[in-house]
Amino acid sequence: MLNFKYYYNYPKMNYKYPALLLVISLLVNTLCAQAGQISGRILDETGVPLGYAHALLRTTSLGATTNDNGIFILQGVPGGSHELVVSALGFLPYTSRVTLVPGQITDLGDLRLTPIPLDLNTVVITGTRTGKRRLNNPVAVSLINAQTLQQSGAQNLAQGLNYSPGLRLETDCQTCGYTQLRMNGLPGNYTQILINSRPIFGPLLSLYGLEQLPVNMIERVEIVRGGGSVLFGPAAIAGTVNVITRDPQSSGFQLGTQTTLIDAQAWESSLQGNVTWVADDQHSGISLLGSRQRRDAYDANGDGFSELPLLSGSTLGMKGFYKPSAGSRLELNLWQLQEHRRGGNRLTEIASKADQAEERWHDIFAGGLDYQVSLTSKTELQAYAAGQNTRRIHYTGVDQADGWGHTRSHTLISGLQLNHQMNHFPAGANVLTLGTEWQRDFTDDRIEGYGFHLRQRITQQGLFLQSDWQVGRDWQFVAGGRINWHSEINRTIFTPRLNLFWRQPGRPFQFRAGYAQGVKGPQVFETDLHIAFAGGGISRIRVDPGLREEISHSLQSSIDWTLAGPHLYAGFTLNGFQTRLLDAFVLQNNGQDDQGNLQLFRTNGADALVRGLTFETRWNFDDALQIEGAYTWQTSRYNTAVTWSETAPPIRNFLRTPDHYGYLTLALWPQKAWQASITGNTTGPMWVPHLAGAPEAPVDELERTPFFVEIGIQLVRQITLPRLGLLEVSTGIQNAGNAFQQDFDSGKNRDSNYFYGPARPRSFYLRLTLRSSEN
Repeated sequence: MLNFKYYYNYPKMNYKYPALLLVISLLVNTLCAQAGQISGRILDETGVPLGYAHALLRTTSLGATTNDNGIFILQGVPGGSHELVVSALGFLPYTSRVTLVPGQITDLGDLRLTPIPLDLNTVVITGTRTGKRRLNNPVAVSLINAQTLQQSGAQNLAQGLNYSPGLRLETDCQTCGYTQLRMNGLPGNYTQILINSRPIFGPLLSLYGLEQLPVNMIERVEIVRGGGSVLFGPAAIAGTVNVITRDPQSSGFQLGTQTTLIDAQAWESSLQGNVTWVADDQHSGISLLGSRQRRDAYDANGDGFSELPLLSGSTLGMKGFYKPSAGSRLELNLWQLQEHRRGGNRLTEIASKADQAEERWHDIFAGGLDYQVSLTSKTELQAYAAGQNTRRIHYTGVDQADGWGHTRSHTLISGLQLNHQMNHFPAGANVLTLGTEWQRDFTDDRIEGYGFHLRQRITQQGLFLQSDWQVGRDWQFVAGGRINWHSEINRTIFTPRLNLFWRQPGRPFQFRAGYAQGVKGPQVFETDLHIAFAGGGISRIRVDPGLREEISHSLQSSIDWTLAGPHLYAGFTLNGFQTRLLDAFVLQNNGQDDQGNLQLFRTNGADALVRGLTFETRWNFDDALQIEGAYTWQTSRYNTAVTWSETAPPIRNFLRTPDHYGYLTLALWPQKAWQASITGNTTGPMWVPHLAGAPEAPVDELERTPFFVEIGIQLVRQITLPRLGLLEVSTGIQNAGNAFQQDFDSGKNRDSNYFYGPARPRSFYLRLTLRSSEN
């Protein structure tokens, strides 16, 4: 019970100075009555309101954070002149002098912030399957944009993928030149590759497709490391790479050509063009693209056998949209790729007349149809379908063997996704995402002369649900999962994901953490469709009939720190990652078949653990100097050693996986008529298998590779041509220090997979690009 005696029988105060107290009270009341108010709305450069921006009056302690509509209100502002500073992550600070008459209410109207030119405010979709600005995304999403591809001198996607944290693209065959993308220390078949958010990259496309996508087809590449994007499929164990093709945004054109000289020996050339039309009312548009590429074969050691194959190809594509109503959008994208590559010797003769040869003809047709409609102001429905069809004729043989074969492969995908926003969810707001997706992959690969026939049909059905819960102003929780039915797995699979995001308006720190589970089914992977040479014969990968699915558990955490001023932006990120693989897939030597060819057997081995740290940094000095870079330290180990050769000792390390690697891009005057850039990649030492057969390899051995530093330099001049557009002249050097493998095998009995380090030696290039001023 309350003690009323205590409350009402308190000692009486003795006021000695009643007049003074009265004066002070009147003065305080007068000052409070004279306090004013300052308000405004904060927008980005396109007019979109910015929530979580911070408005501060210097010389006072008054500050406020904008709401979701970008509005801030500063109350109790004394009269006089004040300096208003508005800051938001990813934008340059806004400063303005405001003079306030005592008691006045002042509305500053709309204040637009200038974005920092580092793509930090780009809206990305890969993290949560819904559009979010990178800085406000609870899942860390990295970007490779068209500018980065241009600075590296890349002509296709494969040449530009090294310029993102945790990524390392490697070439794995000196005869056919196939590539694989390693992420966070895991091999390429643990990475899911999407085109416009659809997983149409089947096993065959993953083998050669990264080199077949020209840069003029690409608007940006979104990368999510770790299993945080399992909503796109349970096999996204290392991460997801989402290639977003160019969207028609404004009418215009672009034409470009590039010529490259590789090590003063082999020529490479490309011709690319884009034409875009968008209606005045912005309700429809279409973008058309085309490209051609040709590269001579390159012989690094003068033995008459190529280290880089002869390559030629063409691409045609389109992407268009139509808006039937204000809340709906229909989008169609189609593209066709045709490519021919030939490696080995006797390149002017039919492949079956060579001492060693690989030849490939690819004909690929792919596309997708998406429809989005707003059912209400808070509910959106998406329906989509996508697919690809690939036909391949190929030859792989030694000593004029009958190694001709053909491959058929197709992928079909369809799905529905519903997004619903709840603004009055407990403690904040929530966006619920519910969807279903069906996928079918078919592969048939035959080589009659070797008695080889691989045929597989995989059907997957997924049901996914996600809650993106904003708790107050500082916290965001993402919880979701996907239920999967896989035709090669005799049970229902559930793959959960959890993400935590903390940020506080006005503070330069952000924190992210996440967990995800993944599952990789016992199916055909890209390397299963590749035949390598070793010991005067071929080597093939075969799948254990009793192969079980592989389970992964991934953890990610990162902290971001940002310093933004009127002339300087600096950002730092420290990311830690760990992936544990249960019943990990391994390749073991399984002896020789009836024809004397080496057999590698994919089977379940012991568990494995991959973990590491990545440090990232971003700098911009007054748009005159821009720096981005990252370095990764990691370990990738099996719990028990894996036998890869009958004569060499087993090893716990993941093969072809360095313990450290990184990249750097430096651009001078990136927005000016004269531009210069320096790009760099480093690859640390790693263990690479070297199979016997060539004179340089009498027995199977594990080779420890050297440390590589690959530097690129580019100079650009932009010239305005009246009535034509903008002409851009670029010249540069790739791999300026010629950091390239020096111990290739020689002759027809070489180990064609013994290829490591940078993909090509020192190369000089010249590029001309003409674009309309609107493009």
